[in-house]
Amino acid sequence: MISSLRLFFCVFLATVLAAHALPVAPNNCVASGFGNANGSPAATSIVITWTDRSTDETQWAIRYYIGTSATPNLINAISSTTRSQTGGTIGFLWTAGLANTSYRFTIQSYNGGYSTLSPGSSAITTSPFVLASVATPCESINLSWTNIVNESGYEVFLKGAPPTTDTRIALLGANVTTYSVTPPIIAPAKSYQFYVRPYINTTSSSTSTTTPTPTPTPIGSSGILATTFNGITSKPGLSGAPGSAFSHAFTQVSSSTVSSRTLVGTPPSLTFNATNGTLSGFHPPQGNYTLYYTVNFATGCSLNQTFHIRSRASSGAPLIGTTVPAWAAAVGATRDTALAGAFLDPEAESAYRVNTTVGNMDFILFDTGTTDTVTNFKNYVESGKYTDVAFHRCVPGVAIQSGKIKGTGTASNFSRVVADTPVPNEPGVSNTRGTLAMTKGSDTDPDSANSEFFINVANNSAAFDSSNGGTTVFGRVAGNGMTVADAIAALQRKTYSLTLDANPASTSFPDFPLTGTSSLPNLIDQARLVKINSINPIPTLNYSITGNTNPAVASAGIVNNTLRLTALTRGITNITVTATDLDGLSNQQIISVNLLDTYSSWTAQQMFPNGENGPNQDPDGDGWDNLNEFAFIGNPALPNTIGQVVFSGITGTTPSYLTLTFPVRKLTQKLSYQVEANDGLTGSWALLWKSSDGFAHPQVVAAVDQADRTIITVRDTATIGLSPQRFLRTRVVQD
Repeated sequence: MISSLRLFFCVFLATVLAAHALPVAPNNCVASGFGNANGSPAATSIVITWTDRSTDETQWAIRYYIGTSATPNLINAISSTTRSQTGGTIGFLWTAGLANTSYRFTIQSYNGGYSTLSPGSSAITTSPFVLASVATPCESINLSWTNIVNESGYEVFLKGAPPTTDTRIALLGANVTTYSVTPPIIAPAKSYQFYVRPYINTTSSSTSTTTPTPTPTPIGSSGILATTFNGITSKPGLSGAPGSAFSHAFTQVSSSTVSSRTLVGTPPSLTFNATNGTLSGFHPPQGNYTLYYTVNFATGCSLNQTFHIRSRASSGAPLIGTTVPAWAAAVGATRDTALAGAFLDPEAESAYRVNTTVGNMDFILFDTGTTDTVTNFKNYVESGKYTDVAFHRCVPGVAIQSGKIKGTGTASNFSRVVADTPVPNEPGVSNTRGTLAMTKGSDTDPDSANSEFFINVANNSAAFDSSNGGTTVFGRVAGNGMTVADAIAALQRKTYSLTLDANPASTSFPDFPLTGTSSLPNLIDQARLVKINSINPIPTLNYSITGNTNPAVASAGIVNNTLRLTALTRGITNITVTATDLDGLSNQQIISVNLLDTYSSWTAQQMFPNGENGPNQDPDGDGWDNLNEFAFIGNPALPNTIGQVVFSGITGTTPSYLTLTFPVRKLTQKLSYQVEANDGLTGSWALLWKSSDGFAHPQVVAAVDQADRTIITVRDTATIGLSPQRFLRTRVVQD
């Protein structure tokens, strides 16, 4: 019985031991000295990796030996992750207590017991990590640090103004120990904090990292403070109306004296003073001008700046262009005159109406002043990329911003505006209230703007005209559009986390405005978005008829920016055409309309016996040919002497003069009258008066205005009795 029990116990024990077999030991243990991968690089860090060969371990034990010691020390017992198969590289970062010390490591797997030791691996910790900086005599700051062995490379981070948050400014390769920070990343006479952290490319069974994750810890004692010295501090450009006064001072901060200055590309209307660095005179003709400024310091440092002058027309009422001509025509005629060019709005080269969910805004664009940026904006408009785009940021007293995201209508799901190639920076026009400007994608890259734009709701010239190479202003809000911009700026706003393009990782949007008076929800309500419904091109000028002194004579209307005149009846009227710009400012032209008779139109209205309608014919036989009947308002069908012309002498007091009284047709053209004198009906006739002399001529002693004629009396220049005989005559000339 005892033997049977002993046998059973032995079998049971063997079964239990078989169930608790020890895991297989890892292999390929590799240890490397390395700086700590957080914001405070430590010289005493070592990266340890090994290959897992077991499926049932619950922990790994890492043991180390200092130098040649045979006594192991336990670093840690690390929990394993559940694995369905063997294999995979495991990594662990250990910070030792000693720098410049040799360590040897072995790894054991554990599950109810330890496996055998893995083959060992040795590593030596490095010297302490040291970061230093030197501000150069020019604008750059040179960073240097001690090398950390076995690293894959280094990240360089900046915190300062700009930017105001931790920003990785460089990703460097292995064994690189210097980096020079230059403008526009840094600006002159400002302080910045930098720090550098090493990284290593690691691969495990669950993750693969080939570049470090840019999530630095806050800058602390590991960072280093540096202040720039020399640098140009003046704006990179100016804008003004052609011919207006121009004054600009190139300024700089420096640790040494200026030895010389040069400016290349100065327009003839401006003068550069190389002694004090001022540029003055008058804005050149409309267009863009690029100048190159260089300042040299006694230390040998030279700084350069590209300076832009954008001469463009200022806002104001429309100007008169080509004059709309007067019109003389027969009844029944029409005339169309295109108004393009009759009025000019030099500032508004093109314009768009932006229809939003809270109202319309008209944008005037500066096509010539900022060609690339305007073209970029129009490309987004014409491709439909701005339709349904939200105003996603509102900073009261500063700006409202749009052009980045579109609402999908569902919860926090949005889509990005598909961005085109970044547009080159075009600074120079100031960021005053009501201007349109581009949002840059980077605080340190002037040429990083693409789809996002903002409206300045305040004068932001001090903040935006110089920062990051200057902010491009490419247009302005016209008319009362700023009431809409101000209404958006006054909306409630909140920070929302949004999902973009179905990416699981959310993106934070601060100062997101929503409409409505109720309190803002914790999750965004897309029904309350401020969105752009449409953007469409509009004319920069609108035309209207604002005056017609005699509507019975002619009618006037605007058809497709064309003035259409229609002759209704004989007479004279003045038509006023007014052009109004998008700011509500206007100018006008007055067009004189004279619906006058010509000889041809007169003959068409008469009844001539036997078709005798020639100007020298006399069909009624009254001694007045047709041309004189027309000129003196007679009737060619009635044979009579109707007294169109009356000869008389002024008697009474001496001297007395011979006079001639006759009608001058008012509503005619291509017809002139002359009065001539002669002593004996021989020889030449002396001219006393012609119609081009007007009725104020000294020889015109009376002029009585009637509806269709003016009855005038012309006096001779010679008194009666000076010669035996004296003759006066009228003569009509058809031009």
